[in-house]
Amino acid sequence: MAVIVIAVGAAFADHQNKVVSDQAARADVLAKVNLIRAKLEGNINGNLQLVQGLVAAVVTEPYMGQQRFASLASNLFGRGSQLKNIAGAPDLVISLMYPMNGNDKAIGLDYRKDERQRVAALRARDKRELILAGPVDLRQGGQGFVGRIPVFVRSAGNTERFWGIISAVVDVQRLYKASGLLDDDLGIDIALIGKDALGPTGEQFFGNERVAKSNPVTADVLLPSGSWRIAAIPKNGWPSTPDNAWFLRAIMAVAGALVVIPFLVTGRLIGERQRNYAELSRLSRRLELALEASAIGVWEHDLATNELTWDDRVNEIYGKPAGEGRGYLDWAGAIHPDDLAGANADFDRATAGGGPYLSEYRIIRPDGEIRHVRSKAIIYR
Repeated sequence: MAVIVIAVGAAFADHQNKVVSDQAARADVLAKVNLIRAKLEGNINGNLQLVQGLVAAVVTEPYMGQQRFASLASNLFGRGSQLKNIAGAPDLVISLMYPMNGNDKAIGLDYRKDERQRVAALRARDKRELILAGPVDLRQGGQGFVGRIPVFVRSAGNTERFWGIISAVVDVQRLYKASGLLDDDLGIDIALIGKDALGPTGEQFFGNERVAKSNPVTADVLLPSGSWRIAAIPKNGWPSTPDNAWFLRAIMAVAGALVVIPFLVTGRLIGERQRNYAELSRLSRRLELALEASAIGVWEHDLATNELTWDDRVNEIYGKPAGEGRGYLDWAGAIHPDDLAGANADFDRATAGGGPYLSEYRIIRPDGEIRHVRSKAIIYR
C-alpha cells in the first residue's frame, strides 16, 4: 500500500511539474512574442503614418507633378524608416514615384489591369480607407507590404471626387529585421499568418509551417486595416521533459526510499523475530520433553531476595500440588532431619565460593514417603 501511494503521489507530482514547466515555457515564449508584436505594430503603423502627411499635401495640390511629389516624398525616407518607395496613382495609374531609380518599371501600372493588385486597390477606393496588402511581388523586383491610401479631393459644388491612390511600399526584409524576426539569438521559431491583413483566417507568409501545427503561443498584430497572427514555439520545439524532471524524480525516489525501506527492514526484523520465536518454541518443547522423560525438576533460587521459582516436576518430586511455582518453598522443612545439616552445609559452601552446587539428601513427602534426591546447580549473575 505504501508503494502504491508513493507511486501515485510521485506520478502526480511529476505531472504537476510538467504542467508548471510547460506554463513557464509558454510564458517565456509569449514575452518574446509580445516584443516582436509591438515592434511590428510600431514599424508598420509608423511607416504608414508618415505617408498620411503626403496624402494631405496631395489633397491640397491634386495636380502636382513628379518633381513636387519627389520633393515631398523624399522627406519621409529618414533614418529608421523601412519604406521602399512611395507611388502616386491618379485615376489608379501610377505616374508619380519616389525614388524613381530602380522603381521606374512601375510607372504606367494600371491597378485595374493588374490581377495581383486590382482587388486591394479597388477595395481601398470603395471602402475609403487604408488597405494593407502583402507581402506582394513587386513589378520592379522584390517583395513588399503595400499600404494603399485612397485620396479624395474637393470638386465643384462642395463635393468630393476620387483622385487616386497613394501607395507606400514597406520593404519586407528590412521590416522583418527591424522587428527582430531575423535575430539569430531570438530563441523561438515564428510564423506570421494573415496575408493581406486577413488575420488568423489568412495565409501564412512567414516562417515554417510546422510552427502553426505545434500548439504555438499566439498573439495578434493590429494593423491600420485588419491584423496578422503571430504563432511561436521554442527553437527546438516544446520540451517533452522539464529540465528539473530528473532532479525532482531523484528527490521523490529518495523520499520514497525513506518511507519504504523502514517498512522493508521492519518486515524483515519481524520475520526474523518470528523465526527466532519458532526456533525458541521448538527448543523449549524439546527441553520440556527431555525434562519430562528424565523426571528432572528445574528450580532457581534468587540469592538476593531468597525467592524460589520451580516447575511442576519439582512439585511432583516434593509431593506438592501442581500449579505452584513461585514463592518461598519450604525446602529445608522437607529434608530428612538426619540430612539437614549436610544439605545446608553444601548450599552454604556453594554460595560462598560461587562454585557449582551438588548435594544429595533425603526428603519426606507429605504422604510420608521418603525419597532420595540429588540436587545440582550453578551460580550465574
